[in-house]
Amino acid sequence: GAKIIILDFEFSDADYSPKKFIASDAFALDGEKRDKVLYNLLQTISYDTSTDTKILLLGSTYADMSKKKNIFSSLIDEKKIYEVTPNFSQNSEGDRNIRFWLPYLKIKNSTTNEKSLLWSLPIMTLALTLGNVNELHLLEKVILSDLDNSATEYSLSIVRQGVKEYFIVNKEIYIDNGVIRDTQSNKYNRIQYTLIPNVFNGNIPPNQIGHWRKNGIDNERLDCRNKIVIIGRADDDCNDIYSTPVRNMPGMYIHGNAIETVLSDTRPHLTSTFKNLVLEITLIVIVS
Repeated sequence: GAKIIILDFEFSDADYSPKKFIASDAFALDGEKRDKVLYNLLQTISYDTSTDTKILLLGSTYADMSKKKNIFSSLIDEKKIYEVTPNFSQNSEGDRNIRFWLPYLKIKNSTTNEKSLLWSLPIMTLALTLGNVNELHLLEKVILSDLDNSATEYSLSIVRQGVKEYFIVNKEIYIDNGVIRDTQSNKYNRIQYTLIPNVFNGNIPPNQIGHWRKNGIDNERLDCRNKIVIIGRADDDCNDIYSTPVRNMPGMYIHGNAIETVLSDTRPHLTSTFKNLVLEITLIVIVS
């Protein structure tokens, strides 16, 4: 009954790991067989007309903006299963903290050089919950056709608590195939960190994990109905830990905060020059 399920894993390569037992396995499976199990599950979801659950798979790119393959690409139908970019960014090269979500990533076909967009996790989630995915297709054409960079921002219509409004999508500025953070992006694309779980002590006791896998999830303890669910890894050795302004976090928690920032009506932004000046003067007076 989940509204959206996000798989925070990269599927650009098949899993070639050897056979091994995982809790609740009847017999050992190698990585390729596990890939096949997941493929069959995703296919079942895509064909299931009784549920409206959407699946978001992560897409990745090479340095030249060409897209890596996705082993589940044949299942991406833009109806039930979508591909999105998981990219987020720092303020500058000297700042290690992850501060910004990105609205989209420009990609190109390595054969034809034709450009397209991968929408980000937050924007796709916004469109699927409060907006209209078809509008993203129209917006993609507008962004890609703006060759003279005449537009600085675009808008996506959404309905929040019964009221229609327009969500501003700022143009991403690319230099040498990389996105740079500018003042406009700083105003609108900053992540507000409000979801700070006790990650490394574990949300589920280790001795419970095998039990849950074997007997299913206790819905009284973990109710996924109508929720956005992110599945990923939070352990120290997963190579997916990033520095943030509040603490080190696994990538899936940064995604959660970015999504929460976009879905809530509290997007952080820079103050005006006048307000900033007044604030600085006030602080100087207080400190003096």
